[in-house]
Amino acid sequence: IHHRLNGPFLRSCPAGKAVKKMPFEKLKEKRGKFLKDPDCVLRTESDLTELLCSDCEFYREGEAEELACGAYNILAKLIEKKVLTADQIVKALTD
Repeated sequence: IHHRLNGPFLRSCPAGKAVKKMPFEKLKEKRGKFLKDPDCVLRTESDLTELLCSDCEFYREGEAEELACGAYNILAKLIEKKVLTADQIVKALTD
C-alpha cells in the first residue's frame, strides 16, 4: 500500500483507488449526543449505525441497512465487548 498524504487523499487502497479523508461532519453534529450518553449505541442499533455509518459515502439511510460492511462489523463487536466506547470514537474523529 502506498500512502499519499497530500491533497484530498489519505492513502491508496490495494486496488489502486484513492481513499478520501473523511471530515466526519455528521458525527461532529451528533458529538454531544454520543459524549452525553455513550452507552446509547449498546441499546439501539439505530444509534450504533448513526455513530459508525452516517459519514460513510456508501451509506444511505433506510437503504439496505441490513447489509453491514466489514468495518461496521469489526467496530460493532469492539464496542459490544467494551474494547472501544462511543465517546472514544467520537473524540478521536472530531477533536
